[in-house]
Amino acid sequence: MATLSKQSYSKYETYNILRDYNWIVKEANRIKLELNKVESVGVASYSSEPKGGNGVSDRIAGEVIRREKKYKRLDAYLNKIAFIEQRADNIVDDKEKVVLDCILDGMGINTIAVHLNMSRRMVHKLRDNIVDGLVEG
Repeated sequence: MATLSKQSYSKYETYNILRDYNWIVKEANRIKLELNKVESVGVASYSSEPKGGNGVSDRIAGEVIRREKKYKRLDAYLNKIAFIEQRADNIVDDKEKVVLDCILDGMGINTIAVHLNMSRRMVHKLRDNIVDGLVEG
């Protein structure tokens, strides 16, 4: 999905990326679709009276700034996605792989524990091992 991520993240940041991964992917896709749209911001109208400060060029400049901010946010999301995707191969334990897949699919700790018939404490331990593998990889 993303190009090679040169970004590295702390354990705390990696926990947050894992927690929000499903949301990040959805938001990145939404932003991509928005940036690919071609919108008409406005059509210039010609009159003999001068326009004030809220003319067409101001709206276009505002849209350009807004789209640039979206692009930067998209780039940050794609770096986070690439970080996880590139390091997911570092996870070799089967239980950890399953827990990682569940987390990336947006499942919470309680749901994963019920799904895998294990305690929440065990899921937390496996998640901690996953984060260690992702950060150290």
